[in-house]
Amino acid sequence: QSDADAAYDHAFDFAVRMGWGYWRIVHDYPTPESFDQEIYIKRIENPFMVYFDPNSNEPDGSDAEKCLITEVISKEAFRKMYPGADDGAGFTPRGTGDSQSEWITREDIRVAEYFYTERVRTKLLLLSDGTTCYEDEKPSEIMMMDAGVYVVSKRETIKKKIKWCKLTAMQILEEGDWAGKYIPIIPVYGQETVVENKRKKFGLVRMAKDPQRMYNFWQTSLTESVALAPKAKWLIAEGQDEGHENEWAMANVKSMPVLRYKQKDIDGQPAPPPQRLQPEPPPAGIVTAAQAMTTDLMQVVGIFDPAQLPTGNISGKALQGQQQQVDLTNFHYYDNLTRSIRQTGRVILDLIPKIYDRERVLRIIGDDGKPEILTINQY
Repeated sequence: QSDADAAYDHAFDFAVRMGWGYWRIVHDYPTPESFDQEIYIKRIENPFMVYFDPNSNEPDGSDAEKCLITEVISKEAFRKMYPGADDGAGFTPRGTGDSQSEWITREDIRVAEYFYTERVRTKLLLLSDGTTCYEDEKPSEIMMMDAGVYVVSKRETIKKKIKWCKLTAMQILEEGDWAGKYIPIIPVYGQETVVENKRKKFGLVRMAKDPQRMYNFWQTSLTESVALAPKAKWLIAEGQDEGHENEWAMANVKSMPVLRYKQKDIDGQPAPPPQRLQPEPPPAGIVTAAQAMTTDLMQVVGIFDPAQLPTGNISGKALQGQQQQVDLTNFHYYDNLTRSIRQTGRVILDLIPKIYDRERVLRIIGDDGKPEILTINQY
């Protein structure tokens, strides 16, 4: 029901193009009349609106401590969503660099969602039945006595909470706790490298820029050469076009079904039929250079034209090996996608006990792929 494929494809497309993309996990009521929430996987249309934790090092973003997502909406819609909120009408810059142009314009205002991590020191309890709980979440003594459970051991630990707030440049509009323990923004990365202790992310086209520029140059030169070349002319004896001057004048402009000519020249002597002079062909060097840039481009991105693979007397196993080599060149993109989808599973598994906490009927898809209607949380 989330149409998660659209979110995955959209983020993966940006990861391949420029090096990173995102999707997010939310929970909301499916209808205005419902009291039960559902978990959804939503795409983030513009990855430049996401400011992910710069200290996150994991390829799936599982170690992120904070994340900011912004969107620009009209002030008219903002006033309807948050009556009485400050829309920036009275905001004035107070110092150098204190500009509101990125957050407030005449017609629009930027609204941001901010997820951040809060850590609290507490004690972790080990109960006699093997379960664990935090000291501030411990059941009452009466409930523990009735269940025959007691504390076996305890230790100091840190409890992590994910906080959420919605804000503008002037004020916090909403705030609360996120139900899970992970930042619900999932990144998918392309290629990554470290330069001077800074992580650089880039996509498939980064290294193809120079070959593409050269290809564009040589194709432009080829087009210019062809465009400036004189059109094919007709070589005729003087007087052979007498009476048909308009037909010969339009011979290079219109497709004439016939071209009539006189068999004698102006002196009355027999003349051969008119001959067409072929224009000079494009320079062979330009054509060769353009073809070389095409090959360089394929080698840089690791994607080859199947027509240029070795042909002839070649075994199927050898051909399959060549194709696998091409696939492995860019396999890390797909590998990063699967890591991000796995992290999505972790986030959802962490949310399920908190969102689906009441008895209800759900459509469950089993390991065999067959759907089934089941009742969960039956007591």
